Amino acid sequence: MKYFTFGMKDMRITQSYNGTVSHKPHWYNSKDYSDYPIDIAGSDGGQSPYYATVDMKVTACKGIGTSMTNTIWLVALENCKTPLGDNIKPFIALTHWNDNDSAIAKHKNAGDIVKAGEVICYEGTDGASANHLHMICGDAN
Repeated sequence: MKYFTFGMKDMRITQSYNGTVSHKPHWYNSKDYSDYPIDIAGSDGGQSPYYATVDMKVTACKGIGTSMTNTIWLVALENCKTPLGDNIKPFIALTHWNDNDSAIAKHKNAGDIVKAGEVICYEGTDGASANHLHMICGDAN
């Protein structure tokens, strides 16, 4: 079984899951929500990459060229070991990458596969004032 881990070289959380209006679980009205939103950024304020740590399938990619904030949703192709436990099928959503993101251009369609080790996207400023990514994660099972 593969390990699902954090996908940036440096782990700098700029705003954590705190239950406030801006960082509540996205399905907080359901009794069974399981996503945990955080804001993440590389060490230098630039545009650090976010890598796939396991093979993942794009389930949706929205926002390019619209007023909607750019977001890509992905789910692991198989169950993984995670800090939350074993046999979890991780999903992630990454928001704020820019319209011209070279990595997104390679896999922006639902059904596209991002292989472990490939860049999913880079930190950006779409809908934000500084380079970072908004990330949610959870168990797709």
